[in-house]
Amino acid sequence: MNGISIILCCHNSSERLGETLKHLADQALPDNIPGELVLVNNASTDDTVELARKEWAKHPAPIVLRVVDEENPGQVFARMRGVEEAHYEMIVFCDDDNRLMDNYLSIAWNLMSRNPRVGALGGQGIAESNVPLPDWFEANKSGYACGEQWHESGICTDKMFLWGAGLVTRKNILNKVFNPGFPMLSTGRKEGVVFSGDDMEICKRIILLGYDLYYDSELVYQHFIQANRLTKDYLNQLNQGVLLAIPIQRLYSWQIIKKSVPGLLLPLVFSWHSCLYLLFKLGFPVSKRKPIINFFKVYSQGVRKNGKLHQAYQQIRKFSQQRRDAYMRLSNEQCTKK
Repeated sequence: MNGISIILCCHNSSERLGETLKHLADQALPDNIPGELVLVNNASTDDTVELARKEWAKHPAPIVLRVVDEENPGQVFARMRGVEEAHYEMIVFCDDDNRLMDNYLSIAWNLMSRNPRVGALGGQGIAESNVPLPDWFEANKSGYACGEQWHESGICTDKMFLWGAGLVTRKNILNKVFNPGFPMLSTGRKEGVVFSGDDMEICKRIILLGYDLYYDSELVYQHFIQANRLTKDYLNQLNQGVLLAIPIQRLYSWQIIKKSVPGLLLPLVFSWHSCLYLLFKLGFPVSKRKPIINFFKVYSQGVRKNGKLHQAYQQIRKFSQQRRDAYMRLSNEQCTKK
């Protein structure tokens, strides 16, 4: 159904929700575009739900608030629940500390409506906090989903991912991305643990389904960062979460690259792409660790502890074959009719 479903995933979010809800209520949407706010209560133990209903009642917004529960902790599980419960085709993921500018939904609606091949759309984040940003923040802001995601507005599929904060996509695509036959391999953030990679995995699955990623610099949100997330300890946890996600992400990248590169050149292109990825993603100024050595250390730990990389590769390979298999079935059906 045409319209916009905003998925707001919350775990003990009462301290952050007020401004987030105010900015959502201030969205400028035409009367002919219905909207809803699906708040996913992800195993909260505070008064998140009560506060959300109280705050939303203060704003006479045409967007309807609905609350659903997801007891399985983890951001990806909350997002899956939100998509399952969503009534409308256009999906906007809004974190509990994201403050979308008042034209966010209208810009997203116009762009997605005009470009059916765009599977995911992202914007730029502006860092906000109630404490001064540390000196090291500028060099590490992308880890906080802040800054620009691409050098210009337009198709950015080559980047292979967009941040989950403020991500805009489509329900019919996410139904395939979250296909229970191919469970997600990255579980996202959980309380007390900073995992990364669920937004990357979502985007790479979207690419494997044949859609493009798009960046629009006019799509702007503020990312409010609490003081406890602006410490070097938290940054190191964040970086470690990125490192742990890399083996799975490289397996996805392999499937994407091999679809567009001739077989003989594939190892060379993939190796070059991996080197660039490591240089840009693992060169953390604050950690002062040798990124390449650290990568292989974490990679080997993942193999020893889990022994699941081969199974993960097989699952990703099968997921990437969905589109080809569907095309073959359609072709066979057309031949049979003739």
